[in-house]
Amino acid sequence: MLKEHIHYRSQAGHENEHNEIVLDAVHWTNQLPNTIEAMWFFQEHEDEDSVELSQAKAHVLDVHARFLNSFGLLPADVPLASFNPRRFPPFACHTCS
Repeated sequence: MLKEHIHYRSQAGHENEHNEIVLDAVHWTNQLPNTIEAMWFFQEHEDEDSVELSQAKAHVLDVHARFLNSFGLLPADVPLASFNPRRFPPFACHTCS
């Protein structure tokens, strides 16, 4: 299904149409933790130190730690990254060391 969707969207005239894929939640949940490849948080500026960013980052760190603990995983199994669309590459891993 995904291949067909990508092919359809690549055809001329379809690139600006609504883009949505609906997943089967039961199948998705039954396949955990393998359905989660990574977790990330948005960080527009490298030196940004706002309360909002701190709270969002703290929340993601907490969710990431609880997810790893729940499934007995290591940080390398499900990396935590920041996303900055102004940076190249836009993702930076925070648990890859």
